[in-house]
Amino acid sequence: GTATNDSAAAGKIGEKIEATLASGSAVSLTSATDANVTSISLTAGDWDVWGSIGFVVGGTTTLTRLRGAITTTSANIGSGPNGGAFFTTNEATGFSGIYPVGQKCISVAETTTVYLGAESIFAISTVAAYGYICARRVR
Repeated sequence: GTATNDSAAAGKIGEKIEATLASGSAVSLTSATDANVTSISLTAGDWDVWGSIGFVVGGTTTLTRLRGAITTTSANIGSGPNGGAFFTTNEATGFSGIYPVGQKCISVAETTTVYLGAESIFAISTVAAYGYICARRVR
């Protein structure tokens, strides 16, 4: 770790890895299809991982569902409760917002990609997703 306000070195307790995809670069979603919003690469160890997902919804879009998760499987958010890192909600037409995904403990034996994933069921127009994922080494 570190005893001051700097960042812990790679491989040390407290190491932080993060990624952000800005709203201007939001990933276009296909209805009822899981997609990767962004990802980080974690080295061997135990990590706490959390994030949030923002949705940009076209004005005439009819929403049935929004979902998000943290996962080690590309373009597959699975189902809840996913160790605490999963959300699902039913929304009204044209709602755009940011949702916390939650926090999950992830232990990896080798370098592993961790994804912030999103999915929406919608009709008529468009939905795109952007977000933030962060991990802190705990051991």
